[in-house]
Amino acid sequence: MAHTQEIIIEPVIGLVNSTVELSAYRHFPLPVKETIWKFTSGSSTVKVAEAGNNSFLTYSDQFKNRIEASNNGTIITIRHLSLKDTGEYCAEIVLISKVIRKLMFTLTVYEPIPTLAIKVEFTNHSGDQCNVTFHCLAPSYTSALSYNWKYRHQNLEYQQYNNRSTIQISVPRDHQDMEFLCIVQNPADQKNVSVHLGRFCGVANLTKNRGCHLYLRSGLIAAFLLISLFSICLFCCYH
Repeated sequence: MAHTQEIIIEPVIGLVNSTVELSAYRHFPLPVKETIWKFTSGSSTVKVAEAGNNSFLTYSDQFKNRIEASNNGTIITIRHLSLKDTGEYCAEIVLISKVIRKLMFTLTVYEPIPTLAIKVEFTNHSGDQCNVTFHCLAPSYTSALSYNWKYRHQNLEYQQYNNRSTIQISVPRDHQDMEFLCIVQNPADQKNVSVHLGRFCGVANLTKNRGCHLYLRSGLIAAFLLISLFSICLFCCYH
């Protein structure tokens, strides 16, 4: 008489159009006679495939031509994942000893994160301060995402800044060459986009103005020296 034992559920993460492997092989060192895979989504359970005696049969149209098996079916590979593949997978493994063991996998399939964009909502200069609001956007993406902002000044390492999609920045003039990096991720994918603060706070114009001020100051000093030298020459000529 066969005896059934259950093994703890194992979570698995997948990405749309990618490949995922569900492996029960490492849990069963004893020889396997056959394996039956079932898939549950909501309240519906279907038989996906059956493997044993060097044969492999697929029963579900959802996985037809997308699923492969190895090691007597204890390992299955699902290709071209879709959001519909999210659900619970049960491997019923019959050992040579007639013991039946079950291993459960909960597969969650995520969409790839789209190309990101940063929107500037408001820019304001107040004295020597520059105030900017940045929105990190993932257009057309509907699932939950996590956001992480980092910053760096000149060529230093990135530092943690904020974990929200929108940040408000207020910095002095000597920090307006900062770069901000927005990292967006879900459990299966990650993308990032960066923005330079100087583009909105006018750091280039500030540098240019400083250069003009420097040239003007140098010119005034030179003119003052020439006038002084001319005055000295006149004084020497008439005395």
